[in-house]
Amino acid sequence: MKKLYISDLDGTLLTSKTTLSKKSREGLQELLAEGMPFTVNTLRSLMSIKPLLSGLPLTIPVIGLNGALILDYATGEKLRIFDIDQTKQEELAVFFENQKLYPSYFSLDGDEKLSFGKLANAGIESSYRERIQAKDKRLCRYTSPHEVVGGSWIGITVIDVPHKIRDAAEELNSRFGAYINTSVTESLETPPGYLWLTVSSVRASKKFAIEALKKDFGYKDYTIVAFGDQPSDIPMFEASDISIAVENAHPAVKECADKIIGHHNDDAVIKYLKADWKRQSR
Repeated sequence: MKKLYISDLDGTLLTSKTTLSKKSREGLQELLAEGMPFTVNTLRSLMSIKPLLSGLPLTIPVIGLNGALILDYATGEKLRIFDIDQTKQEELAVFFENQKLYPSYFSLDGDEKLSFGKLANAGIESSYRERIQAKDKRLCRYTSPHEVVGGSWIGITVIDVPHKIRDAAEELNSRFGAYINTSVTESLETPPGYLWLTVSSVRASKKFAIEALKKDFGYKDYTIVAFGDQPSDIPMFEASDISIAVENAHPAVKECADKIIGHHNDDAVIKYLKADWKRQSR
């Protein structure tokens, strides 16, 4: 039985310091060298993934932005793009403006752009400063949300206090649910007290991306083993044959998982991978 292992990053494979531990890095290098099929399915963009997983020879396409992109890890080539319906861009821009929310937009218009508006709170500012420190060439600013209308919107990220984020997610789902997916998560990269709301195409989800990976990239006959911790990982579990939650996972994720392993700070994913791969090798 051939298995393809797919892991979320933050809160699952990474530590609470949003790093890949030495033990996990060395373990993955060893397993990948032995031919273990492994990739990641994450909210992060490829530019954010690569520094975290440097030194890992990932040959299977990675899934980024909660399923909005399937990418070649080595070259950065976009193998599949699931963008937001362009006819809804203006309405979405007006919605955020009326809600006094200041998203960042990841878009394609010839080049990749990561557009930030007003740095209205410490959460947005922290994310923006992190991109500056990373020397992100995609980074740009907008003064009016109407400036970002056009091209392909791959993902929208809103960072704000919990009640504003949850209210916005509810209203977005009510008004635009036929066109978009929303995901509300915590992030260890921003100060406490803030949530992230991500918006993507209704065609973009961790579930659909796995289904595309199986259908279009030669993994139809593989047993999919997925690791996650957040509600946004539940669609990934639905597309998988074996779903595994880490100990620190959200209760809803644990409830629908086939198995619960140790804490992400204790290298639980790599421990499971080593043991399961060893059993297969036998």
